[in-house]
Amino acid sequence: MAVIIDLDHTSAITHGGQQLNLFNAKYQDYCYLPLMVFEGLSGKLITAILRPGRNTHWQGECGHSQRS
Repeated sequence: MAVIIDLDHTSAITHGGQQLNLFNAKYQDYCYLPLMVFEGLSGKLITAILRPGRNTHWQGECGHSQRS
């Protein structure tokens, strides 16, 4: 039985002085970049991991996918 995991990131624009509220050049705004983990066949959300806004889209994804 195979399990398909879909990793997606999205920008969450922030307002004010939240911790880890960092400028992201790609989105030209201050934001968080949460990593969303979905089950690939059903599309159901498994978990979301809040990441600072300065991460690029690939930073941290491999490390999170290797956790057991």
